[in-house]
Amino acid sequence: MTDMKTLRIAALLPAIALIAACGGEAQEPAPTSDNPPALAESADEQLAAAVPEDVVATPAAAEGAIPAQFIGVWDYIEGTCDPASDMRLEISQDSLVFYESVGQVRSAQADGDTLRVDLAMSGEGESWRDQLQFTLMDDGTLHRVDAAAPDAVDEYPRKRCDG
Repeated sequence: MTDMKTLRIAALLPAIALIAACGGEAQEPAPTSDNPPALAESADEQLAAAVPEDVVATPAAAEGAIPAQFIGVWDYIEGTCDPASDMRLEISQDSLVFYESVGQVRSAQADGDTLRVDLAMSGEGESWRDQLQFTLMDDGTLHRVDAAAPDAVDEYPRKRCDG
């Protein structure tokens, strides 16, 4: 009986050693007044981390930031402006945040109510470049098309959301 017990223990030793080896990471101490928790990354730091270095260029301010009349939250004209809307678009001076992707502005050129932007995009584990054109219409809606086809019709125009 003792030999059988010894065999079972001997058979389990490699598995126990593997499990013990997995727990070797040092854990950070719990936050205290002497050791405050690390601050969360800013949205800009998160965005910079999300877009690979080979896609990111100079900041938008170097080539022209997005003008104030385009900045804000936009949603499809029949949308609710709910943050969960898949047509929601948040435009800031240096980035565009879509439902499942983010664009860091590489350059922006405005001509009256028309804006052309070159974006370093990232989303769903992918990264790419995109060039878009936005036009503010007389009725206050925002129309978006691919910059390569500026005369195209936007089938999903957006309205400005409150707040």
